[in-house]
Amino acid sequence: MSPVSATPGRLRKDSICEKNGVYYGEHGDGHWHKAVKRSNGWYAVGDSLGKTSPC
Repeated sequence: MSPVSATPGRLRKDSICEKNGVYYGEHGDGHWHKAVKRSNGWYAVGDSLGKTSPC
């Protein structure tokens, strides 16, 4: 299995979900990250979590 590189930038706002108090979101190419809300949208935090929704 090859590693997936983390990509900066906004997450799709309609993908944002919450599980156990942690927010997650998906980039347009289908991989997930932990998410943080900023004034102009949701952004990725940390490495990719893969292509399966954590929620």
